[in-house]
Amino acid sequence: MLIVCHQAQALSEFDEFRSYPYLDRAYRAAEARDWAEVQRLMEHLIGQVPGNIEAYRLLSQALEKQGNLDGAVAALGALDANLAAVQINALRRDWIADGHASADQVDQWLAETSGAARSELWRTRGDYLRATRGAPEALAWLRTVQAKGDGLALDRYRATLAERVQDWDQVIDALVPHALENVLEEDDWRRLAIAMVQSGNEKGVNAMVAALPDGDIRRFVLKTGADRAIALGYPEPAQRWLKTLEDSGQLLLSDEDKLLQTSLALGDTAKVRELAPRHDMDCLTLVDWLSHQGDPGALATFAECDPADNPESWLVLADRLDAIALLETTALPRQWQPRQNAVLLDRYRADGHLTKALALLQRQPQTAATLRERAELTQRLSRPLAAAKLWERHYLMSGETHSLDQASYLYLSSDHPLAARQILQQALLAAPDRLSPQALDRLAFLYREDTAKIPDGTLAILIQQPRLGSMAREGLLEQLARQDRCALVKEFAVSPSPPWGPLGICSRDRPGQAARYFQRALAQRLEQQAPIGDVNQARKRLAYALFAAGDPSAAWREWQAVEVNLLEQQDRLAGARSALASGDTEEAWRWWNASSASAEHSLLGARIALANGEPPTSLALATDAISQAAPADSATFEGASQLAQQAGDDVLARRWLEQAQAAAPDSPRLARELGLTLASSDTQISRQQAIPLLERARHAYPEDIVSASTLGALYAAVGDNARALTRLEQAIDLQPLDLRVGDDSAERMAERRYRQRRQHESLTRRDRITLSSSWSPASPTPGIRSDSEDDSASGHDINTQILQWDHALGHDPLSQGRQLAGYVRTIFGGDDRDDFMRGRSLGMGLRAKPLARHNINLYAEVFAESQKNDDQHTDIDLLLRASGSLLDQGGYSNEWRPTEDHWHERSLYLDGAWWTQRGDVQLFSRYRQGYTLKLPTDSAQTLMPYASLQATSHDTDGWDEDVRVAAGLRWELWYDEDHYNAFRRKLSVSTEYQQSLGGNLYDGRDGWMIHLEWSL
Repeated sequence: MLIVCHQAQALSEFDEFRSYPYLDRAYRAAEARDWAEVQRLMEHLIGQVPGNIEAYRLLSQALEKQGNLDGAVAALGALDANLAAVQINALRRDWIADGHASADQVDQWLAETSGAARSELWRTRGDYLRATRGAPEALAWLRTVQAKGDGLALDRYRATLAERVQDWDQVIDALVPHALENVLEEDDWRRLAIAMVQSGNEKGVNAMVAALPDGDIRRFVLKTGADRAIALGYPEPAQRWLKTLEDSGQLLLSDEDKLLQTSLALGDTAKVRELAPRHDMDCLTLVDWLSHQGDPGALATFAECDPADNPESWLVLADRLDAIALLETTALPRQWQPRQNAVLLDRYRADGHLTKALALLQRQPQTAATLRERAELTQRLSRPLAAAKLWERHYLMSGETHSLDQASYLYLSSDHPLAARQILQQALLAAPDRLSPQALDRLAFLYREDTAKIPDGTLAILIQQPRLGSMAREGLLEQLARQDRCALVKEFAVSPSPPWGPLGICSRDRPGQAARYFQRALAQRLEQQAPIGDVNQARKRLAYALFAAGDPSAAWREWQAVEVNLLEQQDRLAGARSALASGDTEEAWRWWNASSASAEHSLLGARIALANGEPPTSLALATDAISQAAPADSATFEGASQLAQQAGDDVLARRWLEQAQAAAPDSPRLARELGLTLASSDTQISRQQAIPLLERARHAYPEDIVSASTLGALYAAVGDNARALTRLEQAIDLQPLDLRVGDDSAERMAERRYRQRRQHESLTRRDRITLSSSWSPASPTPGIRSDSEDDSASGHDINTQILQWDHALGHDPLSQGRQLAGYVRTIFGGDDRDDFMRGRSLGMGLRAKPLARHNINLYAEVFAESQKNDDQHTDIDLLLRASGSLLDQGGYSNEWRPTEDHWHERSLYLDGAWWTQRGDVQLFSRYRQGYTLKLPTDSAQTLMPYASLQATSHDTDGWDEDVRVAAGLRWELWYDEDHYNAFRRKLSVSTEYQQSLGGNLYDGRDGWMIHLEWSL
């Protein structure tokens, strides 16, 4: 308006007339924001009317809007300085408002201006920042502006802006300095008060209240502060400020209620008592609040209240204030008397007046609820049996399972288990689904104490309950398993959680199966995270079962996993036993030392010492065990005997075993062990003593192969072949296949069975026919004489064919290993390979085997001999002969081996013959050693390469000798066996090359020998 007025004074009417069209068009272009058009029109107008101030203003605005602030300022240079300053400041404000001014430019302009113009600049900048970047950015910039005579206006603007965004700290920061100078206006005080209250600055509010005089501002601060504190949940400052208003007489009636509420919140009983009558707070409400505050005068105030106003609240307060006297004396309406009795009963119970409580209950109708309360009180008075009966009455009336639980528990704790079991069993049979898990577990415990008279059906109902605890179920099943009621146990083997432990107990006669069950039981315990005691018990069971099943290493691992403090003496001994059997003698010794002394302890120590290679210590400990053992402790005597035997003291072993058998004369097992020990003795008397012991054991162990076999050998040794054959046949029948039995491997049992069959064959063979044929550079067969005069000159091989029949004499073919047999033999021989019958001999005589354990035979034979083509001259002589086979026993025998693929053989054959009429003597010895190989055929065939050394000596007219060595190969075929008899027949073919070492008997002839022998 100033510019227009000035222009009106400066321009003539003609200039105004000339300017109007351009100004009008410029205004329309400005409205259209066509600032270039505005610039063109005004530049043209200024050229026509240089004094038109409005034209300069519009030109300046157009240049500013086009971003040419310098040009806009220059365009105002033609104006008056004051007028130009106002327009330039306006241009700067527009520049700031449009966002074209940089921070540095604004700072420069603020430095150049002052007063209202400066205030307009920072206010414009602040509005721009608030609109574009937010109030926090504007406030941050305003804090950088230095006051220049405009500090109050600047801080007031900051406070206003901070209030808009509820930045109460900045409001306080802006206004507090001016409040201290007391230059604030009313709005400023209100704004500062709100900021103090909103920021929770209680000290600031108190300072303002102290600084302000009485009046509306002070009242506003106090009321605003109190309202804000109440809203934020701070009753203490709110009450203080409201009391200040009350003290100054400025507290309104509506605010007085706020004072009451804050006093209630703070527990200011004195103030509440003061204000309550003025605000119509009834007596019971006041007492309720006072009781919560713990006011000692609450009971006295309660006595002044009228219960008829609110009987329910009165009863609640009487209960809370423990007003027993009032409860006993106050008469409430009839409908409230049951509730009054209930409250009085609660107070009696709470205060320990249980006798009064029981008396009160007994005067009431005996409902289920009353019986329950009587049972609870009686139980608290430590009268379990009376309480149990009340609980039982309550259960029968209400059917509550809790009452059943309490009754059964109290019957059990008062030593009346039968009553507990009876009510639980009745409930189980009536409604098993209603029993609680605790009741089911308790009934299982009661059944465990005595399951003998419990029917299987009742037990099955209990065990099938899904809420029965797994430990209780398994404990009951374990008891059933111990009582051999395993059929019931096995019914639950297919359940989701099978009773592995009880199944293991039911399998105690099958340790391997029991161990598998106990392993699953242990895994079940670990999966259920059972208590450590239950886990250790499962481990111990598993360890015992594994040891019994023959897996001591696994048993030892389980013992090592058991908590040491949970081990009993027997557990330690079992652990030491497992460690010993596992080969860990060091740990076995440590566990053994940790247990107390006993016969079993000493005996186990003896075993450990023996395993450590200390036989003297072992025998000493075994002797200690014997000294600690009772006379009837046969197990200790037996164990000591076994140790003595392993330590090499057979005498002590036998003595202790005899003591064990004497301690338990009815024990067939000990009779068997002693019988087998005596059977292996070197004395005939001891072996004979073994027979009755083993016969006694046979009744208890009819399938004992070893006893039957041993008896067969003993009977054969004493000459009772009939019983020997019976026992041998039993032993053979008991072992139809080559199986492992006890500690004996399948190979040993096969060898034993073959020996039994060989012995059976020997005891039953009465006749034997042998056919042999030989071609040799020397006489291959002892006991044969040739009269040829030109043996030395022939240079040909000697051939011999023999057919011999042996027939055993006597009642038995073989008696005590001895034999007497008659025999007949025919011999054909010649001095040439093709001359088979140049010499013919016939012998008939007796053969005696006098020794049972040595293969020595004595012969007496009538020997007749004739030459080919000379039937008129037959020499008859008496031949006395002895032969023996040595070094061919045990592992070097030429017997068939059923379990070996190759073995060594050796023999030393000695033979001596004397023709008594002619006086001829023949001595023969042959040592042979070879290595026998089984042939991979279905039949029993062997092949043996061998070497031999042979010496022969004849005395006819003088002694002639021959010594030679040989190397050869022998093939044998064994056949004709049956169930009871080993091979009866054998075919043997051998060939060897003989090399003479000296002698004149056969003129040192070398050559091949072929020998065939067929035993039928």
